[in-house]
Amino acid sequence: MSLDPINSYYVRNLLRQNFDRLTPIVTAETGPTINPLSDLNIIIRQLYQDDTKVKSTTREIQRLAMMHKQISEERPNANRQHLQDIELRLFWLLGLQTEEKERNGKILIVDDQPVNVNLLEVFLRRQGYEVASITNSTVAVSSAKKLLPNLVLLDIRMPEMDGFEVCERLKADPLTHDIPVLFLSGSTAYEDKIRGFDIQNWNRQVDSIYVSPKT
Repeated sequence: MSLDPINSYYVRNLLRQNFDRLTPIVTAETGPTINPLSDLNIIIRQLYQDDTKVKSTTREIQRLAMMHKQISEERPNANRQHLQDIELRLFWLLGLQTEEKERNGKILIVDDQPVNVNLLEVFLRRQGYEVASITNSTVAVSSAKKLLPNLVLLDIRMPEMDGFEVCERLKADPLTHDIPVLFLSGSTAYEDKIRGFDIQNWNRQVDSIYVSPKT
């Protein structure tokens, strides 16, 4: 039994995204060397050797990969911890373990686009930050009060409540008004920049920054 090409590609992509914080469980002298381009079927056979164990491990890796993909497509943010647990199990089966980096602080991302959120999360976690994210702007303030992040990355164009209103509410609450806010937007409109700075001036703060364009 071998990993099918689709699941093999999916697992290698997870390896690529996390490779800078992964270390081998076994040394190069006693086990295979793995990287995101490795043939995972060869790695599995080198690690486990026994045919029965190779088959059971391959089945488990395929099961975990399919589960990870399904959760990522349906509700990635609501199941972030579950996704991380699956990744840890996958990496362990491939002879790898995570090496936790020193945390640089906690960042809250508020953006209604899951693709943007996922890209930011991957990048910031690689830099050693603890990251939380929400896609519903109406709960941004309550989430910030609960998490008390060191920084809020805030999209401007969101349904129900835009980033400007979220920022105003953050700055109006004594519990969150000192948290720095970084606006993220693809807009280059001069009026948006002025409004962003008006919000910080309204609170006599200099910690709200407008960044454009959003990538």
